Amino acid sequence: MTVGQAVSVHPSPLRLLTTADLPEVDLRAATLDGDLYAVGDAWAEIATVDDPRIRASSVTVLFERHVVAARDTAAWIWMASGTAPWRHHGIVPPDARHRDRTSRVAISEMVIADDEVVDLAGIRVTTPCRTALDIARSSTWTPLDERRVRHLIRAHAISAPQLRRLIDRHARLPNRVRAWARLRSVVDPLGP
Repeated sequence: MTVGQAVSVHPSPLRLLTTADLPEVDLRAATLDGDLYAVGDAWAEIATVDDPRIRASSVTVLFERHVVAARDTAAWIWMASGTAPWRHHGIVPPDARHRDRTSRVAISEMVIADDEVVDLAGIRVTTPCRTALDIARSSTWTPLDERRVRHLIRAHAISAPQLRRLIDRHARLPNRVRAWARLRSVVDPLGP
């Protein structure tokens, strides 16, 4: 290389190890040795930063390309949970053909707008705002659910008007009234 020559630097692709690369016992031994750490069902080199892109990469073996990571899985990807859920959640359009590859993946058919999904490392994930809404719509509302929603709202600067617009544009979304009450209590605990 000569002086003044331009150098093109591209970030290296996210590379995680799985049991397709090495036996699980070897991966766990490397974790104990401090060389790797677990990321969901995969392992990363210790120098790799734990962030949404690396977490999204870890679910590539579970989801087909058209599946959107949602709910608990999306919350974990967005760093709102410390550990990956045992059962991952995904969304597909109502007309999509899909098959569950494993009992650890629950797929729901649902209409979702393009602006409610982002691509992280080749995996489609619901936005933090949509993830908060989906968690708040669930039949249960545990302290863990509230903490995850609170984290999503704070970390991604989600406002009450943003949440309200999202709910309003989905007039037929199940449990939207319950979700709004829960989200409102997190965003503005003192009420109107």
